[in-house]
Amino acid sequence: MKFQKKKLKILVLSSLLSNVSYSDEIDITYCDTTQEIQQCIDSSKSGHIVLSAGLHLTDGILLGSNTKLVIPKGAILKLSDDAILNPKAFGGTANYVIASIGDPDNYITNIEIIINGEVDGNRDKHPYEKGGVEGIDLKYVENSIISGNGVVHSANGDGVDLDAVRNIKVENITVRDNNDSGIHFGSPRPIIGSHGNLVYNVTSINNGYRIGKSGFDLSWPNPHGVTYVNCKAIDNYRNYKIEGVGGVIYNSKSLELDRKVIEKDDFSGASYVYMNGEDMTNQSFISQRKMILLKRDIKKLLGMEYQKHLDGVEY
Repeated sequence: MKFQKKKLKILVLSSLLSNVSYSDEIDITYCDTTQEIQQCIDSSKSGHIVLSAGLHLTDGILLGSNTKLVIPKGAILKLSDDAILNPKAFGGTANYVIASIGDPDNYITNIEIIINGEVDGNRDKHPYEKGGVEGIDLKYVENSIISGNGVVHSANGDGVDLDAVRNIKVENITVRDNNDSGIHFGSPRPIIGSHGNLVYNVTSINNGYRIGKSGFDLSWPNPHGVTYVNCKAIDNYRNYKIEGVGGVIYNSKSLELDRKVIEKDDFSGASYVYMNGEDMTNQSFISQRKMILLKRDIKKLLGMEYQKHLDGVEY
């Protein structure tokens, strides 16, 4: 199949004083709704892919290093009704609409996902019990960005799942109506934490009602994993849960508009929280991480069964 490719010439003006202009060519691969998206992505020489307006159905797409994917306004990237999923894939090995997955010795780098349209996890056709699905899944990824004014919605798992990532920025998007967390910082097995990440000006609405998750979170294996700035959580099962030591929330909001919030915010691991115009820092004396590792060591001492994936994790 031939894919439509165009060369876009961009004129860069150096300055008004020099009155000199330069021309640079950017090779962009355009994918329309009749094309198989993964093949279209794989065919791109530049790694710069733009979807057309309309409905794009997929079993899930994978992005490698140095890839830019643009989902413009009017474009919907949706998990197809007949998508072939791994029915045993849950949590750290879930299915996905968009994913970039490296490994501990070879991180994926320089991914850019621009969402001005929609990423739709199609949870009505794909219940969690038949295979977990994340809207966007980044694992072993660094120096990358998810941005735009669009929405990631209707995944039976997390809207955006981030495991073992570093120097990731998520900005301006909305995550809504996902069964688990809106934005989740978890960990693969063996446990490898995330660090140096920023979530900026993101809105999280109506997430987490499957098993009691949150609009925004930072799980305990991720010390200093993320700073949330100018974020807004509205009517999630729980708006915020920051267990990871050193997490920061600044100038953000936690709102209940339709009396749907079930659990209060948990800032037990956060080193600083400025929420709803006031300092809400309330860091626990003993972190969730220490509690879990203490239980591990006590069980090992008593010869009891314990979670083996905790071996090697330090206090």
